[in-house]
Amino acid sequence: MDRKHPSSAKSSLARRHYKRALIRLGVILAVAGYLFAQPWLERQFGPRLAPQQPAGEQTVFSGQSDLLTEIRPDVFQSPAGLVYTPGSRHGHRLAHVMAHAHDEPQRPGPHGVFESKDQTQVVRLVDEAYQLAQQGRGDPAGTDSERQVWTVDMRRDIGFVGGQVGRQRGHPRCHKLRMVLEGTRVVTAFPVD
Repeated sequence: MDRKHPSSAKSSLARRHYKRALIRLGVILAVAGYLFAQPWLERQFGPRLAPQQPAGEQTVFSGQSDLLTEIRPDVFQSPAGLVYTPGSRHGHRLAHVMAHAHDEPQRPGPHGVFESKDQTQVVRLVDEAYQLAQQGRGDPAGTDSERQVWTVDMRRDIGFVGGQVGRQRGHPRCHKLRMVLEGTRVVTAFPVD
């Protein structure tokens, strides 16, 4: 009879558990090391992560513009002083605003769509709305400790209501622009009716 000694089976099992524990510890240390080094890495190389978006969806965004000034890596300032930074599910706030240059017909609810698909024209429109709001023409739709929501009547056609609700309502035209700001940092901006 060829039986393994009970203590050798126990030691084999102990070695497997020890190996697994070492692997887990290695993963934990690697994650902790990255989290510790992340601020330094982002200062050195910038947070240039790929935007999370469905396959096949194309976001219109380019930091290259005669209108925008890059004040830090991936941080752009408009002539009116509005700042577009990395963030949002589109990867950058400017890309998020430009996502409103195209209709999303399957999107539930309303989706404000700019008439222009040109980034320079959209940035100029947002700047104009911001300046009008500063002059008292905008309605402060809401504010909390950090964000201000403005709805500004542009007194002209700037886009339409898209999405499923827009399709059901016959894509009504929009004359107002809604902006969500954190100080001068743009969170989003889009047409509303």
